[in-house]
Parts: sequence; C-alpha cells; structure tokens
Amino acid sequence: HSGSTLLAVNSSTFYLFLSGFIGYAPNINRLVKQWNLHDNDDDQLFYTKTYLDPVQRESLNMTLDHKCQIFQNLNGAVDEVLLKFATDRVRVRNTVYDSLPVVIHGNINTKIYLNYLANYVPNAWTYERGCGVCDQDMMDLSQLAVSKPARTQFSLVLNLVKSKKLIKDPVLCLCLFYLLSRDLCRRDSECDYYLSIDADVMLTNRQTLKLLMEQNRKIIGPLVTRHSKLWSNFWGALSLDGYYARSEDYIEIVQGKRTIQREKDSPSPESFHMLRPPKGVFMYITNRHEFGRLISTANYNTSRLNNDLWQIFENPVEWREKYIHPNYTQIFTHNHLEQPCPDVFWFPVLSERACDELVEEMEHFGSWSGGRHEDKRITGGYESVPTDDIHMRQIDYDKEWLHFLREFISPVTLKVFSGYYTKVGWTEPSRTWKTLLKPAGGGCRFHRYNCSIESPRKGWSFMHPGRLTHLHEGLPTTGGTRYIAVSFVDP
Repeated sequence: HSGSTLLAVNSSTFYLFLSGFIGYAPNINRLVKQWNLHDNDDDQLFYTKTYLDPVQRESLNMTLDHKCQIFQNLNGAVDEVLLKFATDRVRVRNTVYDSLPVVIHGNINTKIYLNYLANYVPNAWTYERGCGVCDQDMMDLSQLAVSKPARTQFSLVLNLVKSKKLIKDPVLCLCLFYLLSRDLCRRDSECDYYLSIDADVMLTNRQTLKLLMEQNRKIIGPLVTRHSKLWSNFWGALSLDGYYARSEDYIEIVQGKRTIQREKDSPSPESFHMLRPPKGVFMYITNRHEFGRLISTANYNTSRLNNDLWQIFENPVEWREKYIHPNYTQIFTHNHLEQPCPDVFWFPVLSERACDELVEEMEHFGSWSGGRHEDKRITGGYESVPTDDIHMRQIDYDKEWLHFLREFISPVTLKVFSGYYTKVGWTEPSRTWKTLLKPAGGGCRFHRYNCSIESPRKGWSFMHPGRLTHLHEGLPTTGGTRYIAVSFVDP
C-alpha cells in the first residue's frame, strides 16, 4: 500500500517492475544513496515508494517507461512478447504497444523464457544467415588424426551392496549409474571428457565425438529424434510445474529447418539432472549435423529369442537396416533382379542376419508339422502337398510378416507384374514368393518351361505365378537342412 498517495491509471503499463533505470549519474547517485535497508530487503518496494513520493519524483525527474519503449520486463508479460525477425537481426517486440524495447529483463520464473530469447536476439539466429554464434570459440581439430585405430572394450564393474530394494527400484539404479560413472571421470585426472549415452539413443554418425568436441562447450548434446516423429531428446520449454512443454520453435528445430546450437532450457529429468552443472555453466544442444535417432523401447518384448525381429512397427528404420538385404534398393535404382525362367523373378530381400534369426526362432519354437497330410492349422484339416513347416502365426509373427510383404515384396511385385494389385490371401495362390533362409543345395524346377534354378542364394527370393502356369517342384537338397520362407499371395 502507498498510504494516501494514488496515481492516475491509464491503459499503459502502470505496474512498476524494476528492470533498470537510465539517467544522469548525479540523479541516479541521489536515488540509490537513500537506501537505508538491509541487502535482503525488497528493493522493488523501496523504488516504488520513492516514485510514489511526488517531491522525490519531481526532484529526480523520474518517469516510467509505460509503453515498454526501452525496458521490457517479462514477469507477467510473456504473452505480450514476440520475436521480430529482420534481415540482419532479431528484436523483441511488445505486441500490446507495438514497441521494440532494447533492454529485456527476466526474473523469477521468466528466466527460462529470457534464455529462450537469447538464442535469437540480436543475431544468434536469423532466417537469412542461420546460426550466427555456432562457429564462435570452436576448437580446431582438423590436425587431429587417429594413427592406429583400435577397438576398445568398455566395461564397468560396480561393487554395490546387495539390496532387493535397490534392484527393484529402476529410478534409483539409474541415478546411481549416472552418479558413479560421472564420479569415476572426476577422480581420473586424465579424463577430459565425459560421454553419456542412454540405451534408447542410436548414434549413426561416426564423427559424433569429434563434432561435439569441436563446439568447445562445457556441456553439449546432439539432437536426436524418432524416425518420422517429433519425439526428441530436446526440451523446448518448461511448463509451470517444471516439466516438458513444447516451445513455438520446437517443430522447426527437430525437423532441421532451424539449424542451431541452442542453450537447453532445462536438463532432461534423468541424465542431465544428475550432472547438476554449477551456475554460469550452460547446457547446449546442436542439430547442425545428423547424429542418429532415438529408439522406441515402450513396447519392446524381451521374451523371445531374437526380440528385434518384432520391431518392424516400432523401429522401422533400425529393422530395415538390420534385416533387409543391403542391395534391396538397387532393384528399383539399377534393376538389380534376375529372370532365370519365364515370369520367374529372383531378387535380394533379406539379410543374412534375418535368415539366421528366422531359422533360430522356428527351431526354438520346435513344433514342426512333420510333413503329414493331416494339418489342423488349415481350413479342412488336410494338406494336399504336405511340408514340414511352422506357420508365422504360431510364433505370433503373422502381423509382422504381412507388413513385411506389403512394405518390401509388394513394390517388387508392382514393378515386375504390370497392373498387378496386391492383396494378401490364403487360398489357391496366383503368385508364390519364396526366400531361401539357409542354403543347402536344392533349388526349383518349373515343368512347363523345363527350366531349373540351381544353387539358390541366401536371402534371395523367387517370385512367380501360381501352379496354373508355373507348376514346380523343389530340387534335391545336397546336404543338411534347407529352410525356406514361403508366402502365397492372391490379387
């Protein structure tokens, strides 16, 4: 309360938020000399009372910046502030008074927003020039060379007190891991850098360490996202309760439209929180390069022998890199497929690892049909051409397999059979598709054309019409056991 002193209020900013004062030195000296309180007393109240005193206000020639033409206090006014991008610089604009203040002040809970503005103002980033500070204070590592590269086996042995509570508490274990590994580096005088990678981060850029070290920042992390999603390791802003919120520039940053080296508004709740950086040490994140991506672990099932085989939906990019033949894309770019017999196409599709793991999964399941005519798994319970097989649905892989057919076999079908319409079915097939999983001689002979394909290749597929025109038989296996994956596809 100001006693009986009242001031007229208009539509402009009438609250006195102390951001600073400008004036001649004698007047400012007279103002601050009147302070007779303790250092921890409210200076805001002191200057407010001084301004409300008409004698003091007139003698010191005091006036308030009602329309934020010089000062912009962010406390209580964040919604009034926007960034104004010019050709060569960025200004803070007050949308209420259409002013461009030159001093921006943030205190209490607006310090984070002030930090956000500093990533653009005045020329930290512009649309025309991009990042204006990313190359500042960089470390030159151009002369650094690894003369004798060698693989290093990383191991961490921790002597922890055995405790059931400790083992059952994943958050506590995670905290201990970060703290212990960090302290190991601190105690080692030769440890100049500390790298922390979570299990859901896949770094694909071999130059990641060099690129991060070149930036010469105390704490810096690479921006990584999930494939085709906006989920990333970057916290664009904070909510009022101190948790994640999406900033207005978040989408452009994670999509690489704004190449930045930005100060992180807050550490993530796990790893960077454990670092507890001292005051004055800022944390940065950079999207100047493609570093890798985030793996989705939310629905990961560890009950199977080769769990990654089931990740075709959750992590399609990683699944493709691991299980699709490296020459698969050349089918479309370089016509990398063969036609050994009429309307019989031969092309690479599965990697060796995919073949091995599919065989391992089937053998691990173990319930082979035995090659009998009686088969309860199919409609009618009778198999006219029995084989010793296991259906994909028996190992709960039918959805993944059908998706694989749509994503990787259908495009080849449309390429070689003009006008073909793909639709998966389980009746008499008009198209048959086979992939050799484990070669042991054998092959395929087509009676009508008196044409045989011998010495099949691991991971390569035969695709041909059904038995109406392409009645066929398998050639004798020369040794061991031959494994093939077969699908019957109807239009």
